[in-house]
Amino acid sequence: MIAVSFKIIVSSQLSVSTFGGIFLNNNMKRAGKNKRVLLVIESARAYGRGIIEGVSRYVQERGRWTIHYEEQGILTTIPAWLKEWRGDGIICRTGISPLGLHLRKLNVPIVELLGDGQRFVSEVQSDAAIAGSMAADHFIGRGLRNFAYYSYGNTWWGQARGDAFASALSQRGFECLMLLSRSGDKAEAFPEWCTFYEKPLLRWLLKLPKPVGIWCAADTIAQRVHAAAMKSGLVIPDEIALLGIDNDEHLCNVLTPTLSSIDPNSVVVGYNAAKLLDTKMTGGSKEKLLPGNVPIRITPQCLVMRQSTDVIAANDPRMIAIARYIREHALNGLLVADVARAFDLSKRTLERRYKKLFGKTVDQEITLLCIEHAKFLLRTTLMPIGDVGEQTGFDRSYFIKAFHRIVGVSPNVYRNSNRVGVLWKENKISET
Repeated sequence: MIAVSFKIIVSSQLSVSTFGGIFLNNNMKRAGKNKRVLLVIESARAYGRGIIEGVSRYVQERGRWTIHYEEQGILTTIPAWLKEWRGDGIICRTGISPLGLHLRKLNVPIVELLGDGQRFVSEVQSDAAIAGSMAADHFIGRGLRNFAYYSYGNTWWGQARGDAFASALSQRGFECLMLLSRSGDKAEAFPEWCTFYEKPLLRWLLKLPKPVGIWCAADTIAQRVHAAAMKSGLVIPDEIALLGIDNDEHLCNVLTPTLSSIDPNSVVVGYNAAKLLDTKMTGGSKEKLLPGNVPIRITPQCLVMRQSTDVIAANDPRMIAIARYIREHALNGLLVADVARAFDLSKRTLERRYKKLFGKTVDQEITLLCIEHAKFLLRTTLMPIGDVGEQTGFDRSYFIKAFHRIVGVSPNVYRNSNRVGVLWKENKISET
């Protein structure tokens, strides 16, 4: 029997009992038949755990489901119990494994969240293009002008993220150096590290122009670059600014220096996956009944900066000091005139030199820093909108306009979208 904690799936609001790996909630006591849903998701990675949480939230809000949960990572063969399982729908991240191929023969609606990028599409996924743009803007904003991307294993999602990063940099006038290590031609859904990858990675890191910003296909992959950089005597973040994706807090915070990472919004991915499965189970499994916007692409939540990208790459000590001064005082109602006065520069000279180095004006930098903190407060507190504006240095009447102009939605919509139950317009599944 599989030893799995169900706390990550069901909150204390639901009473849960288990029978032979089958998890039943008390909603079964209500009139009507519960849908029987098989959840085959790995929980060893932060992305998978977030998906499970999102499914759980949907079930608590709107679903009358009996969940049968199995840890995907250890199912290397088709388990015996599956031959007897009878249900109404499946949510899985199985790719083209024997288990995944078997699940597709069960003739029930299925939502695949991994696939192989060709035969089986990932029907709900974090938007790689937006993540690539976030990574590019973060590095450029640190003053970096050399960029690289690393992944290993033959994964479609690793390639997609690299292509998105390279495209975002190209649009901004920069090139991306890429290393996609392979150990063979076989596609890998969850690539494992092997010694074959280490020597090419060490050589590549030493040859890269410095300082360089490196984005990796996942936090677990960034961990390998982190170790290789230390082994090579390269300094993070001064020589290598390192960024991952998944925002696995346990992994990111245990590394020294700690690892910056993009939060891919996997909870919302899971919520949408459950909603899509509900649509399929209600309307049947025929393709014509599915929403026309599959695959559904979810906007990543945020970029969490930690020590591994806390660098300002510039040959101008004065501009470095100015950039740090802005980051320290942006939330205190800082004005361009205040910065110019503090460093004995004219506003025009300050803005010209700063934009040349960092790609944005001082005024834009201050505004973006304030907006990022406002987004953090909206996601993590119930502070009134007006108070959020004041806390981040905005005039109350101007805050909503500025937020909408930069983020694309109002503060209230942004807050609701990150509570999962109410989603961004582009993340919604059609109700028709």
